[in-house]
Amino acid sequence: MFNRALVRQDGMIREMRAGDGLAANYAPYDLTTDANVALTAGMIASGLILRDNMTANRTDTTPTGAELAAAFSGMDIGDTFSFKVLCLDIIQSVILVGGTGVTVRGIATVANNTATEFVLLKTGAATFDLIAVP
Repeated sequence: MFNRALVRQDGMIREMRAGDGLAANYAPYDLTTDANVALTAGMIASGLILRDNMTANRTDTTPTGAELAAAFSGMDIGDTFSFKVLCLDIIQSVILVGGTGVTVRGIATVANNTATEFVLLKTGAATFDLIAVP
């Protein structure tokens, strides 16, 4: 799920590294479950999770650090992966909490009718920080 793009620099072709930048498209994952959800690496890899049809505020849990490390096996320590959560609900909100090995940095609440970008930072072999970027 995590593949390094190739970039051309000074006549050489190399794998993309942190700081190179990347244009990417979303493959939105439509999540309409009216319950707290254990997110999968596939949902996160879609780049955009659409959350809707909730009758109460929901708390969704990221995959574990080990699951993320397996799914994004090309990531080195210090690499990041960004994704967004868009709460389409007009009343309810979503809170993201980290699975085992995932530490949440900042406030990971997505208010109703808003989107929040999240960055997964690989901090160890099977550990990640989840950083909310409002």
